[in-house]
Amino acid sequence: MSNTIDFQATTGGGSEIVQVTMSYDEDIDGIYDESIESVKFEGVEVIGLISHEQFAELEIEGCNAINEKKIWQLENYEP
Repeated sequence: MSNTIDFQATTGGGSEIVQVTMSYDEDIDGIYDESIESVKFEGVEVIGLISHEQFAELEIEGCNAINEKKIWQLENYEP
């Protein structure tokens, strides 16, 4: 099942806040195929302007956001 998550992160020398959209797939075995779809700074798409290192850091932050979302869902599960 394909999902997306939006989260804020800081990046760059000035620790600027960016809005990130990440997609991922999920099945009974877990989460896989995580991919950053969009990185926006003040509403402007900047995904093509960030470095490989910044992109990797945003991917890590995205994976952490996905895990935090899953933990929240498990803790707040209502049948």
